[in-house]
Amino acid sequence: MYNKELIGLALKLTRLKLKMRQLEVSAAIGITQGALSKVEAGLLELDTSYFFKILDFYKVSPNKFKRFLDELLSQCSTKITDEFIAETLEKQRAEIKIKKNKAKIS
Repeated sequence: MYNKELIGLALKLTRLKLKMRQLEVSAAIGITQGALSKVEAGLLELDTSYFFKILDFYKVSPNKFKRFLDELLSQCSTKITDEFIAETLEKQRAEIKIKKNKAKIS
C-alpha cells in the first residue's frame, strides 16, 4: 500500500520537524548519510530493522507513523484529483472554443 517514495518523504518530513540532520540520524541507526539520503528521496528501500530503529530514534510509534503516511497519501490523492479535474475542465473549455470557432466559420 505504501511505496518507498511515500515512506521516504514521511521519514524526511519527520526528521525535519524534529530539527535533526541526516548525519545525526544515520550515525544513530548505523547506516551512511548517503543511504539515508537515498531512502528519504525514495530511491532506496529501507530494511525493516533500520526502519524501526529510525522510528525508535524519532520516538514515533509505528501506529503514529502509519497515520502520518495515511494523511500524506490522502493529501497526495486530493492534489492529483484536483489537478485531473482542472486539466479536464481546461480541455473541455478548449473543445467548446474550437466548436464555437468552427460554427462561426460555417
